[in-house]
Amino acid sequence: MKKESIIGKLIENPKSLIAVAIGIVIIGLLIYFIIRRAGKKVQGVIDNTSEKIQIQEHINETGEKPSYSDFEYKSMADRLYNVMNGCGTWYEEDIIDVMNKMNNLTDVMKLNQAFGTRGDENLAEWLHGDLSGSWINKINNILKNKGISYSF
Repeated sequence: MKKESIIGKLIENPKSLIAVAIGIVIIGLLIYFIIRRAGKKVQGVIDNTSEKIQIQEHINETGEKPSYSDFEYKSMADRLYNVMNGCGTWYEEDIIDVMNKMNNLTDVMKLNQAFGTRGDENLAEWLHGDLSGSWINKINNILKNKGISYSF
């Protein structure tokens, strides 16, 4: 009895060869997306750590204290995201309400950190993507009137 190799059998049967090729492509794509996702998570941890360091340095230099808990910043960031996510922004006043809660630059930095990157965009990019220039000006004026040296 002559033993045939697996490759020999695949070459003789084109359907099997196609099935194996498709399987290899699918496995390759899965590996690619797993590695890509892991890389994004690692980058997110690095970015978040960098932001925490910047915020702490700012607090140390200025003595400014955050006005809210991390949970409250996260809640405000989620509120902004929910208002802007989807087709258009219908509740600009909710955005203004959150911005009115910012008392100092530390608050804005903590809000930006809590918002993070959603859909590959940070808070400033979300705001500029959803709001007209006049609404952006309103937000920046709120911050400026409070002596906050930050603008979106």
